[in-house]
Amino acid sequence: KSDYYVVSNVDTMLEKHPEDKLLVIVKDLGIKSLILYPLKNGNEYLGILEITSRKAGVFNRINANLLTEITPLLEESIYRYSVDFENQINAYIQTEYTSLHPSVEWKFRQKAKDHIINATNTKQKSQISFQNVYPMYGEVDVRNSSMIRNQCMKTDYLNQIDYLIKICEELYSRKNKDKFLDYISTLQDFLNRIDNVDKIYFETELFDYISLHIHPEIPKYAKEGEKSILEKYLKKLDTTTGLFYVERKKFDQSISMMNSLLANKLDAFQQDAQAIFPHYYERFKTDGIDYNLYIGRSISPHKKFSYNEVKQIRYWQLQATIALEHAYKGIQKKMPLKMEVASLIFATNSTLDILFKMDEKRFDVNGYNNAKYEIIKKRINKAYIKDSDERINQPGKICIIYSEDVLREEYTAYLNTLIEKKYLKNDIEYLEIDDLQGISGLLAIR
Repeated sequence: KSDYYVVSNVDTMLEKHPEDKLLVIVKDLGIKSLILYPLKNGNEYLGILEITSRKAGVFNRINANLLTEITPLLEESIYRYSVDFENQINAYIQTEYTSLHPSVEWKFRQKAKDHIINATNTKQKSQISFQNVYPMYGEVDVRNSSMIRNQCMKTDYLNQIDYLIKICEELYSRKNKDKFLDYISTLQDFLNRIDNVDKIYFETELFDYISLHIHPEIPKYAKEGEKSILEKYLKKLDTTTGLFYVERKKFDQSISMMNSLLANKLDAFQQDAQAIFPHYYERFKTDGIDYNLYIGRSISPHKKFSYNEVKQIRYWQLQATIALEHAYKGIQKKMPLKMEVASLIFATNSTLDILFKMDEKRFDVNGYNNAKYEIIKKRINKAYIKDSDERINQPGKICIIYSEDVLREEYTAYLNTLIEKKYLKNDIEYLEIDDLQGISGLLAIR
């Protein structure tokens, strides 16, 4: 349940639950009272903090709440250690056993053989690259994800401050201490500031104020088993971070659900694309997924290759995009937050070279002209239709961005086939894209 576990009196609890193996072990160790507190990073368990006493009645749920002040520090330290340790493991694996996409593994094996056979050769290791490959790019992206994330954060802080103001009013009515009026005044100020901004720039200031001044007061007045606004508020806090984590949790869970679904589906569909012609494939999870394909004779030189294979994989990409959209629609109602996605494909007939970067252990485009392709990729999902304020990629539509006129005819043929098969509606749009920074002349089909 991700909650801490408190036994105030081990002997009394053991009388009620004599079958409890944990309590038997604890009693044998001479422990009379204990807290077990789960340490987490997000949904990942890092370990369990054990605090014990040889005296009965030392710990209860009220003073266990005080641990929320220090556990984030412990969790941060343990997480940092575990990440460092994991990085060391990965560094060793990458040095000795780099995991490679099957389509390019042959070239690495070839280079490794050359190096081992000619071990006395002191020349620098030759670089691994593939020339004249056709790049394809696609993404299924959450529309306005930054705005949704900010709104969730804003809602959480507004609700948290509302709770804390009511708590301070309750505590003032009980104890008549002026400091609670001061807290109310400061919280009202935060409330006014949040109402007047789209993005919360003073998040740390607010969190620090609540953590230092108000949270330490609550356990002093919270009574175990009491159904009050204090108890109701404590249940809203994330046990790991101490944050008021309600709307943001819905956002994180929704993104996680969507990314897992889309990534798994695309990886499965990839088998069909590899059967057309072996090609390099890489995929990334962001607020949605994006992926790169590189297809060319140099990647599989022993197989017959022509432009026809490029066309088949382009047609596969359109079908895969439709399937991903359908899969997302299938889970959309089950997600904690309603989100729309927009699909985008970037197509070009300009081939480029990709080079394996030894320091990053991944492929990247090689050379200045090829770098332009990467620049276009990073900017197109924020592009607008020429002379309008409408974004080019819209939920419910597939957007194909291209720069060569010949691709208009090619993609229209694919789309007409999919329209005939009832996968798409018959409403093709041909559009011009507003100039982007350093980029002009792009066109789109929706």
